[in-house]
Amino acid sequence: MEEYEELYDGKQPLIIEGAMEDWGAMNWTKELFKQQYGTARVAMKGYSQDGGSEQMALPMEMWTDHAHEGSGGTWSYIQDELFLASQPKLYADLGLQPKWLETDYFQLWPKEVRPANAMLLWGGPFSRSELHIDPYNWTGTNMVFYGTKDWRLFPPGQDHLLYVKEGFMSGFPMDCPKYNSAVDAFDPEAGRKYPKFQKAHALKCRQRRGELMIIPTGWFHQAFNTEETLAVSSQVLGLKSSPIALEEVLKGRSVSRRVLPNDFWTLEPKQQTLAVMGKLPKHVLKRGAAVIQDAMDQVSGKASGRLDTSSQYKTSIRS
Repeated sequence: MEEYEELYDGKQPLIIEGAMEDWGAMNWTKELFKQQYGTARVAMKGYSQDGGSEQMALPMEMWTDHAHEGSGGTWSYIQDELFLASQPKLYADLGLQPKWLETDYFQLWPKEVRPANAMLLWGGPFSRSELHIDPYNWTGTNMVFYGTKDWRLFPPGQDHLLYVKEGFMSGFPMDCPKYNSAVDAFDPEAGRKYPKFQKAHALKCRQRRGELMIIPTGWFHQAFNTEETLAVSSQVLGLKSSPIALEEVLKGRSVSRRVLPNDFWTLEPKQQTLAVMGKLPKHVLKRGAAVIQDAMDQVSGKASGRLDTSSQYKTSIRS
């Protein structure tokens, strides 16, 4: 803990080996998901390298039949915030918060606006995230249970080289700015398409089964699944990242700075959090509850407009 707090917390990314060795999730297999959760629906996106994407909810057994597919031009990716939380046995397999991440002021956020703490990330070969900073600029975590991820992580201060899309907001019930780059850091032609990007410096690493990645605030990052890879991401707000996240909340204007105490920035993070969350308008909380319910309805099949047939799924992951 002393080494983590001195050298890494809020400063630079870290991979910890063996952090989840006692977790039941280390025994997860594709066969387990198919046999025990095959009829449960999961949220998936199909991507093409030209920027096209399509999202749908589909039965887990359909996903497992195709999860190994992917190419340099098309790939598919489960990015589901609700699936694990709706499956108690799987959720219990995630074990306790690793000791490096036990301090978490997200627990003081109302449940209506608190981010889900176990996003299922299951991608085929070549699947990847966007180059981005996480919402609210939190401390991000990623845990690989099988497969391999390559990472590109960019130290702060390089926004001018990363072609960050300006003026975008998250659209969350408690809004905040959205920091996404137009650059695909894993595209061999990225430097030609975006000349300034050639000057950007990135840390490059590979994350393997059983390893925990911790990403501090302020770091643009992108993950690339070199093979079919199953992982879970989460986030925490510790002593160093909580004030930064609250500043992002204030930028989103769900809470006005004018209603905060004059000595707000001198308070301890816990008191700062309680001060901001205590001023959240009721309509923000109400919208948060509605968004959660709508997402649950879509994955459960109660809402219309989601593709869920085999032929449509095959079309999506190749388009």
